[in-house]
Amino acid sequence: VTTMTVPDMAMTKLIIRDNNNAHPAARLRIDDYAFYNATTDKGFTALTSVSFGNESVSYIGQHSFRGCPITSISQLPEGLKTIEGYAFFNLYVVKDLILPSTLEKIGDFAFGNILDKVTASYGWFFHNQLTIPASMKYIGTGAFCGSRMVRMKVDIPEGVEYIGGMALGNTLISSLVIPSTVKTIMGGAFRENRML
Repeated sequence: VTTMTVPDMAMTKLIIRDNNNAHPAARLRIDDYAFYNATTDKGFTALTSVSFGNESVSYIGQHSFRGCPITSISQLPEGLKTIEGYAFFNLYVVKDLILPSTLEKIGDFAFGNILDKVTASYGWFFHNQLTIPASMKYIGTGAFCGSRMVRMKVDIPEGVEYIGGMALGNTLISSLVIPSTVKTIMGGAFRENRML
């Protein structure tokens, strides 16, 4: 078990080192609310950058980075299986995030309500690239709701079984492929996509 103590949240950059060749059980779990709202408005130094080493993290809990003014996240690490609800909710814009090939679950609103601090508009900017990995089984309610994926093609891979309500709502995607493995699509899953 890895334990990390950060006195008074006095940091702007979080680096989680590589865990190559280690047993999967040795990977770090980032628990619920771990870095929740680490901003300057509570006297903390704002967490603005997160870097994940290879095979470093297996689980990112609910609300774990919610409300942080993060503008830089490295590629999420291979070995990551679960991103729980609201994990990256209400952040500033982060560009070109790549989801790992091992990811199985994206929880409710995990990447929702992202604020562009330049224009004060909402949207997680994937800039022409959102690859949902073949390992994915569950895409939660509002998982990418409000993300600005203008004119992007999104292929949901074989293996996905559940797509929550508003999962890709208001994303401005232009093309969508839904696989035969999907058993449940909740109401409004692709709502307000004027380019579809």
